[in-house]
Amino acid sequence: MTTGRAEFDALLVYDVSRWGRFQDPDEAASYELACRRAGVQIHYCAEQFENDGSIGSSIIKTVKRAMAGEYSRELSVKVFAGQAHLIRLGFRQGGAAGFGLRRMLVDQDGREKGVLDQGQHKSITTDRVVLVPGPISEVEVVREIYGAFVHEGRGEREIADELNRRGIATDLNRPWTRGSVHQLLINEKYIGNNVWARTSCKLKGSHVPVNTFVQLRKLKSMRQIAAAEMMIAMNKYSISYAKSIVAATPSDQLVMGTSANLGISAEQAEIMTEESVRLDREFKAIEDNYGVDHLDLVLASAYLANLLENARVVRHLAKHHAEFLSEFQKIAELQRAA
Repeated sequence: MTTGRAEFDALLVYDVSRWGRFQDPDEAASYELACRRAGVQIHYCAEQFENDGSIGSSIIKTVKRAMAGEYSRELSVKVFAGQAHLIRLGFRQGGAAGFGLRRMLVDQDGREKGVLDQGQHKSITTDRVVLVPGPISEVEVVREIYGAFVHEGRGEREIADELNRRGIATDLNRPWTRGSVHQLLINEKYIGNNVWARTSCKLKGSHVPVNTFVQLRKLKSMRQIAAAEMMIAMNKYSISYAKSIVAATPSDQLVMGTSANLGISAEQAEIMTEESVRLDREFKAIEDNYGVDHLDLVLASAYLANLLENARVVRHLAKHHAEFLSEFQKIAELQRAA
């Protein structure tokens, strides 16, 4: 359409919400504007107003777009809560069973109804899905893989090559690779754990580990906002990064009854707190003048400069990583000169 080769001059949409339940109402407006510039008119069939570009229609569309985005957000919360409840009850929430496992369909009373083949889905709302052991031949292969890795010390690629040599395919009927063996070894479903929602990616946002939110809830509201802004700007959402922020937070900014102790002494915690305050101050000053890449560079070089003031660190690098030490010292010198 944007190339001017559209073979239509109008789009029929049921109502404003069906045009797109975007979290930003302006995004929906931008797509409608692109259509209009290409000579394509948008008609909302179930709406009571005429989409003629008048002030009245523009106001109504803006309000309804915001309402559609809020409806999508609320629905996301409800669906997530429902799925979390079913997971706690031990039921499967989508995804392939995996090699050596099968999806068993059960009714609302827990009675087994049959194994679902690949591509099959439940058709009754009250039915649920649980994982059960698959064919004995596949179960034995899974045990062999764990035995070879844990007891024999064989590598993942070596295990994959052996399975392929024996003509054994994965659950997707593909050859084994180092990655597919690795995924089998680290997946907790093979020890009976029903793991779900380790990361959160709601409404097309960034993937964030769920336990990162657990750490941020230890902070008071204003400190939470500051921590979230720093994580977004640095594009770092790991649990370890969140823990470091909590550990460096003054006790008066922690929720009552919360401890930020990560196995460090009170003196170390005080140093981390002072560093956090200083970094927050530098972060705000630098952010006003430089992009995130520059910010990463400044923080990293400052960290290296402080690190090289520790004689034990310098001796260790000189002994084991001399090539790194010389480069780190050059960066530290540039930091001090700045």
